[in-house]
Amino acid sequence: MRLLLPKAQRDKNAKGEARFCREASELNYKHLNEALYNTINTLLRQREQTGFSLPDIPSGTLNHHQLFWMDQHYGKQQKPMGGFLGLLQLDCRQFTPQHWQNWIIGQYLGIGRFRIFGWGRYQIEGMEGEISLQRSEQASTQLQRVCTPDNMQRAWQHVSRQQQVERITDSTMHQMESDIPTDKVAARLEQQAQQLLNQTYAIPPLKGIILQKTGRDPRPLAVPPFFDRISQRATTQILTPALETLMYEHSYGYRRGRSRHQVAQKIQQAYRQGYRWVFESDIEDFFDNVSWEQLHTRLHALFGDEPLIELIMTWISAPVQFDGKLIQRRAGLPQGSPLSPLLANLLLDDFDSDLDTAGYLLLRFADDFVILGKTRAEVEDAARHANASISELGMTFNPKKTAITDFEQGFRFLGYLFVNGLALDAGGEKDPDYQPQIPPGSWLADTTITPETLQQTTNAQAGAGLQPAPERFNNAGLQTQSHKTQAPETNPDTRIGEREELGIYLFINGSSALLSTREERLHIQQQTEDPEQPETHSYPWRNLETVILFGSHHLTTPALKAAFKHQVAIHYATRSGEYQGLASSIHTRHQHSRLWLEQHLRFQDKQQSLNAALSLVQSRLRHQGEVLRRYNTDKQFNQSLTQLQNLLTKARYTQDFENLNGYEGQGAKIYFQALQKLVPEALGFGGRNRRPPRDPFNVLLSLGYTILYNHVETLCYASGLQPWVGLYHQPHGRHAVLASDLMEPFRHIIERVALTAVRQNQINPDDFSIKADGSCYMANEARKKYLILLSEAFEKPFKAYRDEQPYKLHEHLHRQNLQLIDWIHGKTDHFQAWKIK
Repeated sequence: MRLLLPKAQRDKNAKGEARFCREASELNYKHLNEALYNTINTLLRQREQTGFSLPDIPSGTLNHHQLFWMDQHYGKQQKPMGGFLGLLQLDCRQFTPQHWQNWIIGQYLGIGRFRIFGWGRYQIEGMEGEISLQRSEQASTQLQRVCTPDNMQRAWQHVSRQQQVERITDSTMHQMESDIPTDKVAARLEQQAQQLLNQTYAIPPLKGIILQKTGRDPRPLAVPPFFDRISQRATTQILTPALETLMYEHSYGYRRGRSRHQVAQKIQQAYRQGYRWVFESDIEDFFDNVSWEQLHTRLHALFGDEPLIELIMTWISAPVQFDGKLIQRRAGLPQGSPLSPLLANLLLDDFDSDLDTAGYLLLRFADDFVILGKTRAEVEDAARHANASISELGMTFNPKKTAITDFEQGFRFLGYLFVNGLALDAGGEKDPDYQPQIPPGSWLADTTITPETLQQTTNAQAGAGLQPAPERFNNAGLQTQSHKTQAPETNPDTRIGEREELGIYLFINGSSALLSTREERLHIQQQTEDPEQPETHSYPWRNLETVILFGSHHLTTPALKAAFKHQVAIHYATRSGEYQGLASSIHTRHQHSRLWLEQHLRFQDKQQSLNAALSLVQSRLRHQGEVLRRYNTDKQFNQSLTQLQNLLTKARYTQDFENLNGYEGQGAKIYFQALQKLVPEALGFGGRNRRPPRDPFNVLLSLGYTILYNHVETLCYASGLQPWVGLYHQPHGRHAVLASDLMEPFRHIIERVALTAVRQNQINPDDFSIKADGSCYMANEARKKYLILLSEAFEKPFKAYRDEQPYKLHEHLHRQNLQLIDWIHGKTDHFQAWKIK
């Protein structure tokens, strides 16, 4: 039945399907009578008869209803023609004979729209089951189609293949049935088909099986015996094509050619279209709480007096045999029945249609779903619509799994973790601390089994039908940037909690990445230019020492717990390298305590500190010369290079920090004077100045140095060093003086990036402005461009002195830290600062 809403009830902005009655609450007795009399008057006018006015409508009420909406389309343009189906109970005690006469006539005519297609037809049934209109019978019933030899044979082949790959173990009796000789299969199927047709088939009880998985609630299955599964499969093969065309476009669960992977692609596509908010939920204990009465109404509305309906209802209401007891069920679809997925989608299609008509993007997989919106207000409104729609089934949403969130915060759906435009397949993740609960509406709740019993039961003790859920295994992925350090010599004085071996230091930067854990491995999935092809990597947790996250990356809770378990420290820093914090287990927090003490003692030794500082200054002077030598094509820097070389020689014999500072200062003066010849005159560079910088090139240097300092400080924390305890620069405020020390050999990287940017006109004078106080500022777009150039330089591998293979900047910084740590521990006599090849 397809009825327009009365104008008084219709939203003035309503268009298309939103103009029609779609909820039973929108129907009333008066509206139905008006539709009925319009139909009769239309018939009279077509036959040039005089119509009659609508008589007084008795005060009848709609006492009870089981109505649902089902979409349908017609024509090449697929025009909508959906409508109500179901059961409506009227209080007709005040009906006059004329009312009764018109309602009986209406059965032949239909009411509402699209009557030419047969829409709006109904059958009046009395309280005792009496009827006034006998529906036309089909030439063949659906049950007859189910029982054809070809259909039964296809069902047998499917169930046989399925049973071969299942991990659950059937009982001895059922296993013997499935092992029937091939030449006797046809006769056995024919016998069963005849029993179904003659309605002499005795529905056997379902076998109770429990799938238990770590970190999950137990899943009570109710599986039909082998040949009963064949009959149910044969029924599904016939009903599925009939119902498939009616199903919602974005319903993906248990439908051929549809998968959760397609859902992930649709969510990523929606993100690219501007969707940023999500209402996520699932229906609480859906399969255990399905109303058999509502299901019967739906099947009866679609298939009339089809004999297959009663057979289906008997199948889904069968008791469960478990641990020698027969457990009667009061509601629900048995999880394990071939029919249950199809019937679940049939029940929830009305929910799909409600949300789709209201204009929301709903993606559903069985009883799990998400609704996507572009604003929070939109998904909040969608949540209200969803609650109202699902309540018509007498169900509610699971409060533990219901939330409104956004893509930036991330959400889980169908085993994927979605963050921004990235989808991480985290289906193998488990929370080892999760306390499983027995579903309260399941048949398992009527047994003496407890969650504790389930956890203690092993496969060998599974005589009652308890089986482990099959696990998925994944091979190791590709390796990303990392550096495996050499394990230090074992020290008998090592404190408890301090690790004797160092593993991989893993640096993660660039585009957003998702980190999860599966099968004792850290899995990393990172965005690429192609959202359909993210970059993936995998590492055993036992091989990791530290993970350092630069920028907006996401670590799942199970992955964080796995890091704690394996004593892997997780360090967080901004995209520009500024250190934010540490997540680690209590044991990891104390593993560097001996290093801190020895660092203080070593740096207090003036001669030792002077030797280490000398190595840093020498490296800085050498690299300044290398920058000038690179541009010395016309010998204009020969004098500057000679001066730097003389300073480098003199510094070797310095006896105190004052002289060393002097050599460093002289080198900086010579170097930046030479750079003036390389920087375009339009930038007005007259030498190094800061706080604030007063020309564009100094702005580039100051910003670059700050970012380099941030990264060096972060790597100090990650390596276990105390950044605020330095050996060369003097402490002031909250400055991490050790970071200033250790960045000296790497400053030339910033200078080279800045030179390239201005000499190749990637950044020009128009990108800067001078304020009234003389300070210089860079425009936001130029700043973004420069940060990209720095990031590319940091990511480009290059060789250091005596290196056989190139490393990226973070790895070079870490290797220098390891040199310093070895020197602090006394494993080497001298600290050798990093030097370029």
